[in-house]
Amino acid sequence: MDDLPPEILATAFEIGVLTWGIRFLPAVCLVCRDWNSVVQNTPHLWGIIQVTKSSKVNRLLDQILKAKDAPLSVYISTLASDMVSMTPVLAALIRRCSRWAKATVSSEIFGQCRWTAMFNTLEELQLSTPGVPGELFFKLSENEIPPSGSPALRVLSMIGWYEDGSWTKHLLSPSLQHLCLTPGFDNKIPVINMLDQLSRTPNARVIEFQQVVYQNQPAGLDSTVVHLDRLISLELNFINYPSLLLSYIACPSLQKLIIGPRLQYEPAGHDKSLTTLAPFLSQWCRPGFVPTSLHTLELFRCMQPSDIPYLIRFLAQLPSLVVLDLDDEALDDSPERITDEDNVFRALSSPEGARSGIGGWLCPLLMAFHFENVNIRFQDLLDVARARGCNSSSTGGVSGAPRTLRAVIGLLCSEGAMEEAKELRELLEEASCNCWGCALDMASKYLSKPMRDHHLIH
Repeated sequence: MDDLPPEILATAFEIGVLTWGIRFLPAVCLVCRDWNSVVQNTPHLWGIIQVTKSSKVNRLLDQILKAKDAPLSVYISTLASDMVSMTPVLAALIRRCSRWAKATVSSEIFGQCRWTAMFNTLEELQLSTPGVPGELFFKLSENEIPPSGSPALRVLSMIGWYEDGSWTKHLLSPSLQHLCLTPGFDNKIPVINMLDQLSRTPNARVIEFQQVVYQNQPAGLDSTVVHLDRLISLELNFINYPSLLLSYIACPSLQKLIIGPRLQYEPAGHDKSLTTLAPFLSQWCRPGFVPTSLHTLELFRCMQPSDIPYLIRFLAQLPSLVVLDLDDEALDDSPERITDEDNVFRALSSPEGARSGIGGWLCPLLMAFHFENVNIRFQDLLDVARARGCNSSSTGGVSGAPRTLRAVIGLLCSEGAMEEAKELRELLEEASCNCWGCALDMASKYLSKPMRDHHLIH
């Protein structure tokens, strides 16, 4: 430890402060003179300021002074924001908002700052409550020159919806890399407004939307496309019409897509086709929309049975897919779905499963297949493992099959004979059942007698 340079120690101490709070530093100072020197001569360690309801006002004020002119990482809990006793601390931090580099604060606290003061310094912002900015937030002071270019803000997380753009028209910009919006269930949002906001962040790499209730599709959207060419991760949770948004987004560099669960809300007179994924799946099969680098696809309780053929055609466009996670009753075994065009399992075991796309095998690099809340024929799953299992032999398997599949996770114990289950496990590196019975059995094995004795003793 004595040989570690001060820069490495400072980084380690920063992790300690982020994990245990500022109380970590006094203990570190007692270890040795060198460590004490690093702490005293690294102001940005003191600039990690966490204001909670149990924080001591005097200690926080002292910490703010010790931070000197270092950038500040500010966390103010919602409860602390409303405490009268914290007023001196909040006022001191607001006066120093020009040094904020990271902030997790309420909209009320943030609205008391000056945007021009933070324009070139604030890199990460999480607004923990909804609310509108104060009158002076975006207003220039007398003789103040308006900032030019894009703000420094790279990461933005917001709760609430601001149709007038009171926040977003300033906070959204081409410099934004990570965007997380949670409008809330009480707001009914025109999809054109959401697309307008996305168009302001053309260079975003990670986007997350949660709790979004869209209105019906307006007229005149057919030619609208928002291009997000650098987006690599997109996650949509609790959205009533995910397909309505996705159909108008082109993100060909996407690597990870998570959809669901779908919010079960449809306004009166809604178009039932909006509840399906078919429009988006069809659109993303078109040139310019296909995410050929997609390696992870997760769909949770967001599909209709009629979506399955469209899903297979979409999978046929994905040569790089490694992880496929499907949790949806729409995939349940049905006497009507018996071909590789309308049954995902049969499409995966067919040498021509991707004939509507890249040709040959569907998702040739697939390594992990997770399915939940899906009732299947065990024989169909076994056929997939025989054809694609990493331990499948050239004689026992299908000639030319991509033997990349290593793991299958799902409701495995409900179907299939013991011999078939054994064969499945031999064909793969991992075959795990996630039903309640197997989970409890695994827990009991984990808490073996020596382990239980250890817990009882300690």
